Amino acid sequence: MTKDFYTVAEMADLLRVHPGTIRNRLWLRADSLPPSMTIGRRRLFPLAAYEVWKQRLLRQAHSE
Repeated sequence: MTKDFYTVAEMADLLRVHPGTIRNRLWLRADSLPPSMTIGRRRLFPLAAYEVWKQRLLRQAHSE
């Protein structure tokens, strides 16, 4: 079984921040995180969307 989504806790681990930081960013500035969706009461981040978001940030950092 392949993994298609990251949870808030997994995103926090990947970005090395507290899960509360992820929740705050979602509440205040959703554009500072990759696209996500809510299924039931869970916020999920598609793996493919995370990879695209990460590559875009890396390109922006290299162009500056």
